[in-house]
Amino acid sequence: MFNLPDFDTVSASDAGATLTLVREDNGAIARDKDGNPITLTVLGSDSAQYRKAQQKNLNRRLAKRTVKVTAEELEAEALDILASATVAWSGFFDGIGDPIPCTPGNALDLYKSYPSIREQADRFVSDRANFLGSRLAA
Repeated sequence: MFNLPDFDTVSASDAGATLTLVREDNGAIARDKDGNPITLTVLGSDSAQYRKAQQKNLNRRLAKRTVKVTAEELEAEALDILASATVAWSGFFDGIGDPIPCTPGNALDLYKSYPSIREQADRFVSDRANFLGSRLAA
């Protein structure tokens, strides 16, 4: 049976979902110093916050009245959008063992410094299935 609310990707994306990071070298779950999984809580690409960040970038381009966009600008915009969609995390510690707070600035630094984490987060955010759970499985 077709149930329209099962396809509500906006509400599910606004609620966010948790990504458990995996190690690139062996595919195992990445763990913090205490053995707990390292996670990111992110909003989906259909969330209001994600779309607002996309619109902000587009409005900036339109205000410039130019179609020229550099690769660097596109990458910076993508990083900003992903950082704005990152709302919580666990397992991130600084060099002396203190937890690193999840802020847009810290998320931006994380994604700039660790491309493999950025790629995992970007894939997760873009996959609507991560925000619908098992609702479509029936």
